[in-house]
Amino acid sequence: MRVKDGLTRLCQSVALGSILVAATDMAHAQLREANEYVDRIKTTRTVQPLGENPFGEQINMVTGGLSFTQTDIVIPGIGPDILIERRFQAGSRNLKDAFHPGMEDWEFVVPQLTSIVLPPSSLGPAFPGFV
Repeated sequence: MRVKDGLTRLCQSVALGSILVAATDMAHAQLREANEYVDRIKTTRTVQPLGENPFGEQINMVTGGLSFTQTDIVIPGIGPDILIERRFQAGSRNLKDAFHPGMEDWEFVVPQLTSIVLPPSSLGPAFPGFV
């Protein structure tokens, strides 16, 4: 009888242990889901505004004019970056121009370099050899 009681207790202990392990796994899964939920909520709480001009709009506070600038290509270099941009100015349209399809009312903004130089004759006698 003692062997039978010992075997019964062993079976009960194993059954109880397996129930505890299963319950622990379920609790761990629920905890993992709760942590995942908290991470997702934290992400939505840390969303920041896109900035002062999120769509590239520029508003002239004096005239109330609205314009948009969109940068299409940026070519980095040793000097300043080369930017190819498009610009749309809302106040520059006439009624007859309002029905153009596509991008006709946008203008390209392409970089240009300018310099101011003296003409060769203005160098004078202080620079011999320069004509």
